Amino acid sequence: MLEVAVKHQYALLVDPQTGQEFNLCRLSTSIGRAISCDIVLSDKSVSRQHAVIYSMKDKFYVEDMGSTNGTTLNKKALAARVALNSGDEIRIGLTPLLFLLIPDRNNTNVYIDQVATVQNSVTSSDVKVRRPVTAALTG
Repeated sequence: MLEVAVKHQYALLVDPQTGQEFNLCRLSTSIGRAISCDIVLSDKSVSRQHAVIYSMKDKFYVEDMGSTNGTTLNKKALAARVALNSGDEIRIGLTPLLFLLIPDRNNTNVYIDQVATVQNSVTSSDVKVRRPVTAALTG
């Protein structure tokens, strides 16, 4: 786990299936199927307003917003707001997302290791498109 104040970190979610990155630069970031969400997922198992990631007091938290199919953190169902650590896997419906805190955006070794860990935990039945880890570094 990286222990650095939030204001000195680059926080993001990475979809290990596509390599797509979502920057977590707001105090709260909504995730769901609705176009009004900050992060829009097209997975039909995702509720319109599924979950929210908060940044408070130098930490990040995830909370399920009463979604139909639930949110898991490291394969455990969320019942309340829970603190996030770098490398945690958040599953929104059936969509896995990797939470990363990177103290220096140029420190790609930490980034590659964490993305590769989640890519290896995604089963072949979950994967529709799989790009190499280097695809996650672009953008």
